[in-house]
Amino acid sequence: MTDGWTEKSTIDGLPYYYNVDTEEITWDKPDALRTAQEIEEESGEWTWVPHPKQLWQPARILSRNSDGTVTTQTQTGKEIVIPAGGVVEGALTGGRKVKVELWPLKIASLKRAEEDLVRLPALNDAAIINNIRIRYEKDELYTWVGASRSVLISVNPFKSLPLYGSKQIQLYKQPPPNTHLAPHTYDIAKDSYESLLFEGKNQSILISGESGAGKTVCTKQCLNYLAEVAGSESDIEEKILAANPVLEAFGNAQTIRNNNSSRFGKWIEVYVDPVESCIVSSKIINYLLEKSRLVYQQSGERNYHIFYQLTKDSGIRSKYGISTADNYRYTNQSGVYDAHLIDDAREFVEVQEAMDMLKFSDEEKDWVLSLTCGILTLGNVTFKAKKEKGGVSGSQVDDASIVQAAASLMGVGAEELQHVLNFRSITVRGQKATIPLDPEKARSGCDSLAMGVYGRLFDWLVRKINVSLEGTRGKFIGILDIFGFEIFEQNSFEQLCINFANEKLQQQFNRTTFKEEEALYIAEGINYTHIDFIDNQVVLDMIEKTPQGILPMLDDECKVPEGADSKFMTKIEDIHSRNDRFQTDTHRKLQDSYNFEILHYAGIVKYNGEGFMVKNTDNLFQDMYNMCANSEVAQMKELFPKTENRRQMKSLSYQFRQQLNELMGVLYETDSRYIRCVKPNSAQKPDQFESGMSIDQLRYSGVFEAVDIRKQGYPFRYKFAQFACRYACINKGHRYRAGKRDYKAKCQELLDVNKQEFQDVVFGKTMVLYRTAEHSTLELLRNLALETVIPKMQAVMRGHLAREMKRRCFKLRDGIDAALRKRNDLDALIAAIDAVDPTIAHMKKIFPGVLPLNLEKGKKHRDDLQKWRDLEGVLENLLQKDANDVYYDLAEATDRADDLRDIPQTDKQIGLVEEAHAARANCDRGVIDNEAKDCLAVLDPDRMQAVVEKASTIPGHTSKELQEIERLLALEPIEFVQLEIKKAEEMGDERRRIHRTIRYKELYVEKHASEYYPFSSYDNLRNPMDYAKASFMAKFMGAEKKASQMLTYTKAASITSLTLITGDPQKVKTAKLISKCVRQYMGEKKFQTPDEAARQAVQLANANGLQDELLLQVMKQLCENETESLERGWHLFGYALLNVRPSEEFEYYVHVFLRKNAPENDYKRYTALMNTLEFGGPVASVSEAVRIITEGNGRSRFSISAEEPTGPSQ
Repeated sequence: MTDGWTEKSTIDGLPYYYNVDTEEITWDKPDALRTAQEIEEESGEWTWVPHPKQLWQPARILSRNSDGTVTTQTQTGKEIVIPAGGVVEGALTGGRKVKVELWPLKIASLKRAEEDLVRLPALNDAAIINNIRIRYEKDELYTWVGASRSVLISVNPFKSLPLYGSKQIQLYKQPPPNTHLAPHTYDIAKDSYESLLFEGKNQSILISGESGAGKTVCTKQCLNYLAEVAGSESDIEEKILAANPVLEAFGNAQTIRNNNSSRFGKWIEVYVDPVESCIVSSKIINYLLEKSRLVYQQSGERNYHIFYQLTKDSGIRSKYGISTADNYRYTNQSGVYDAHLIDDAREFVEVQEAMDMLKFSDEEKDWVLSLTCGILTLGNVTFKAKKEKGGVSGSQVDDASIVQAAASLMGVGAEELQHVLNFRSITVRGQKATIPLDPEKARSGCDSLAMGVYGRLFDWLVRKINVSLEGTRGKFIGILDIFGFEIFEQNSFEQLCINFANEKLQQQFNRTTFKEEEALYIAEGINYTHIDFIDNQVVLDMIEKTPQGILPMLDDECKVPEGADSKFMTKIEDIHSRNDRFQTDTHRKLQDSYNFEILHYAGIVKYNGEGFMVKNTDNLFQDMYNMCANSEVAQMKELFPKTENRRQMKSLSYQFRQQLNELMGVLYETDSRYIRCVKPNSAQKPDQFESGMSIDQLRYSGVFEAVDIRKQGYPFRYKFAQFACRYACINKGHRYRAGKRDYKAKCQELLDVNKQEFQDVVFGKTMVLYRTAEHSTLELLRNLALETVIPKMQAVMRGHLAREMKRRCFKLRDGIDAALRKRNDLDALIAAIDAVDPTIAHMKKIFPGVLPLNLEKGKKHRDDLQKWRDLEGVLENLLQKDANDVYYDLAEATDRADDLRDIPQTDKQIGLVEEAHAARANCDRGVIDNEAKDCLAVLDPDRMQAVVEKASTIPGHTSKELQEIERLLALEPIEFVQLEIKKAEEMGDERRRIHRTIRYKELYVEKHASEYYPFSSYDNLRNPMDYAKASFMAKFMGAEKKASQMLTYTKAASITSLTLITGDPQKVKTAKLISKCVRQYMGEKKFQTPDEAARQAVQLANANGLQDELLLQVMKQLCENETESLERGWHLFGYALLNVRPSEEFEYYVHVFLRKNAPENDYKRYTALMNTLEFGGPVASVSEAVRIITEGNGRSRFSISAEEPTGPSQ
């Protein structure tokens, strides 16, 4: 039985529960839907008890005992007894002393992690830290504190997440409809930017947290958002971002807690033009640079990044004569030279690029780097004792070369530097005296000089950056990135200043938050209970109020000649001993202790006053100041401006208080938003959340006070119109009676008619205000209504949008078609295509990829017409000049025109092309190139040679046609003839084809004769030994002799065929018959009609595929023939060549045979006979063949001559 309950989901996918019978609605899963196991696990009274790691854990209360103890059981089944009074310590609490308040807990609420702490059903330490931890484990780093979205908690993930970048910025700038976005630093930046534009008031973003909590990253994210969204016309936003690499190099260092810790505070004012909505200028103010880090770093830490960047760069080391970091006192004390996840070489490149963007001159960059190297070198100066006059203890420098190097890099005199390091001048009653310094004081003075110069250099860098950021001033968004509250085992002067600043900022935070709430209730006319908040003015007065504040008294003590830390301690103890925020140990003086405690808003901090005076005083001696002021380097003088009288040294605490009070004055004039950064673990590792460490930081940052202030009042509020618009849907089917514009009445009506209870809802003058329970119910009811409304709205809207999209696409399609029909109207086509984006506009996000069907066709045609438009301008320009002067450009343009001839042209373009072609053709170079084209077209070598010679008369002239001619003429003759044959075939010039084919064969024979001689190498010949063994007489005469006679003249008939014939005895007999006919014609065997024998031999060869056999039989009888039959043998060979075509394999053997053996001057005659057969046909008559051989002049129409023209037939 479900009793009417059903499970539903919000738009964000969170489950909630609705009773269709009673219309009850809740986040908590009702018993009717829970399993027996769930009921068993979640039943009873639940609370929070200590956990050694997570700080708190849920537990069910089993019993409240008579002795005041309470027995509980955790979700893992472990029983824990809470003692009477609730104080627990030991293993259960991780060694901490914890007061267990037994806060009530709805166990079902743990299934949801709220993105706003104020929405938690119960607000206490356990609920808050549990909520933040769960969100962190899901990579949800940001959590709001209050619906006003002015306070954001940011937890450092120590890993990269896809939460940032241009795409995310645009998403937060314009969130899609009905899309919920998680809290983000971009929200803070966006609200500040929009408030400035719409309300015209200065804004501030205060980012705080301890080292490693991610303050610097949050600052960058806010700046990135402003740079992306606002931008500027002068790249100011880029310069603001470029300032980071420079300031981080000189002001950030690796500490035990953070690999990139900012050791200074900064206030960045980004000025925005409210009309143009863009950034116009910026200004940076820096606070309290930790100069002591320059001369000392504890184990595991580094000096400022810049020193490691310089010492790792070989170019810098060579230029400024420095070494690696392990060789310098200021960088080798900790033995750490590399910072975790920091690439010093890459970041130094970024520093140099940033300096260029910020308009640092080359001279200024060189000075900054040289001075930095000088400070590094100065730290290596060491001292030894020396007795001065009168036995006074003095000192002298161990190695003067180090002083020389440091002085050169710093731009001061080496002798003067050495003097001020060993001596100090003082003026007593107008008389100046020089006091020698012992080695310890000399070392201290040397470090003071280094710190003094470095601190002033850092200030100069900030001023220089500000110069590049100058512009129009007006309304601004200020971003404060400042050190968070610090409580260490040993806390000194720096921690007092830092915590004093945080006290000031916490007061501003409390007052601003309280004033916002109180002002709202007063403006709305709502009766409210006064909201109490901790006012820490007592602590502030104790620290800063003149004359009895701790810091003013420290300044006074520093001015007294005999001042000392011990006297300072006594004085503040006497003054503040009755202040309940101040405490010292009763036996302090007996133990020679300098410790005192201050109860800050974040807790008790124990300070060690020893060394306060040294740290508060500018220990830069006047001699050192004067030396720097007298430098010949202009920038060094700028750091140390000359003063007429003795320099009035302001204490560091005075300077800091002055800066801080100025900042507070600015902040109180702005609308402030806050980012409270949390470092989740001390190891700086991802996915580790240390609850104890994190809750301390939340307490230090005032988050609990912010939650209390919000929770005591009405944290949720909407204007009447907004409330009515958002929640009118919760009453399904109800017709509201309130007037159309009477939003207040409508708000009251929608609450009255609903069946839910809305107790903590109040109506002000302009808005409805309510608390967490009501907000939860209203949101659930709205989700329930949207479940029905949204699908219907979506269906209607989808149909409307689809029809509208179709209408727009058809309209665009018709416009593109009309432009395409004009064929050559580029402007009309461009206009039609350009209309697509603005016409479709935002609908392309709804219908991705839906475009007019002819758009791509239109774009292609537009691009084609644009090619003509571009060429048109080129042609117009070229035709105004002498064609010979611009011939190559003209040629290129006309060639492009030819390539584009299939694209429609305007009449003007057609005329320009015709005119350009004429100009190209009629100029000197054009005439030559046209002739070159013509002779290339027919491949006429004589004309080609003539064109090359003519072109040489125009110095420097060349073209692709001339280059091609020169390439062709340089070919081997046989390669060129092959091209001529191909060209003749293309042109249908049969005479030229025959002529060139014959020439090709002749050249081929000349080149490859060795491959075809002697003809005994012919592959189809019978093996001579096989030939010999076919004879019966071979047994008696010897096979070798018969074999040697196979291819030479013999009177005897051939034993068998000369060619290799297998499996066809009849063909072998025919071959032997051919041999017989050959001998009959030649007269070796008497025959009455020799011509008939010749004809029979030819007929037998052609009829039986024995052409090669016949030619071989004749060639055999011509070899080594010294008889009278030789002449008749050549006649027969000629007749055979006129009627028998050798195989392709054997043809060149015949050519080479003729070349080697033909009678004198008869080689061409016999090859002509072969060509006659191939290209003219056979000669049937033997007598006619003999006449051609004997009476011819050695040439026929198939003969060739070197003098004969080789071009195309006329």
